[in-house]
Amino acid sequence: MKSKVLLFGLVVCFGCSTVEQNIAPEVNILLIVTDDQGHGDIGFHGNSIIQTPHLDQLAAKSIRFSNFYASPVCAPTRASLMTGRYGLRTGVYDTYMGGSTMATEEVTLAEVLQKNGYRTGLFGKWHLGDNTPYLPQDQGFDEVLMHYAGGLEQPGDFIENRIRKDSSYFDPFLIENGVKVQKEGYITDVLTDAALDYISTSEDQPFFCYLAYNAPHTPLEVPQKYLELFDFEDYPMDDLPNVGNDERERMKRREVEKARKVYAMMTNVDENIGRMMDYLEESGKAHNTLVVFMSDNGPEGRRYNSGLYGRKGSIYEGGTRVPSYWYFPKGEFGAA
Repeated sequence: MKSKVLLFGLVVCFGCSTVEQNIAPEVNILLIVTDDQGHGDIGFHGNSIIQTPHLDQLAAKSIRFSNFYASPVCAPTRASLMTGRYGLRTGVYDTYMGGSTMATEEVTLAEVLQKNGYRTGLFGKWHLGDNTPYLPQDQGFDEVLMHYAGGLEQPGDFIENRIRKDSSYFDPFLIENGVKVQKEGYITDVLTDAALDYISTSEDQPFFCYLAYNAPHTPLEVPQKYLELFDFEDYPMDDLPNVGNDERERMKRREVEKARKVYAMMTNVDENIGRMMDYLEESGKAHNTLVVFMSDNGPEGRRYNSGLYGRKGSIYEGGTRVPSYWYFPKGEFGAA
């Protein structure tokens, strides 16, 4: 790989190597991370099947890191993102059997920002420890709405979610500031609602909002209205640009169905990102809010991946190269 140092950009950008360093208190930060979204799961990257108009618009007006690399699986990426260090240095090396528990002595981006006057909130996937002293509340987050483990229905998640196969993404059981709650609605909508509520109450302090969607991670559960947008029976791989040789083999029916569900989930994610961006504009917060969008690793499953070889779990580019868009409007702080 050209770059062995992973996702330290956000930390370095704000000079967060030491907590004593001052950070411009007027700059809000919205960090949006999707789960298992491949490089090809966005229209802007040449995918003419998927419907992501809001992400396409964000990509068009953002600084785009075209060679941006993550770890092959999610927990090490998230550890690097929070600390600016290799996942292995934080104690995180995998996604299960203790491999996703980050050392308590690690200093996170949230802790640094918190000590510099920021409100800090996490909404969605943490996956760096499911009990004290490894929870996000122990690592610098004031407000938390999260699920346990690596995703709903996985080992470590609430039994109420795990027994509801094919429906846990609807009215999910989550943890809100240490209290078990059941929320109404589809998980991606629920997380966005919580993030919007948090941002809307951040009037006197700058905010750091870490919106970590668990979509389009399995189980692939999505409202029917989104699935109906993708009614293809055969995956039209030949109609897409830069298709790699390993992608040309005819996809099996179950792989096509997975792709349809992933695209449906991403369309819903896209709508929610549109809601976030619209609120920032309407509330007047957009001019001083840095928006960072990225994914945590390559796609799980076979579908268009911008011609990159490999998928999630692979150290090849298909498993490690992800979208990365940074948007900061031109204003009193300079141009993006």
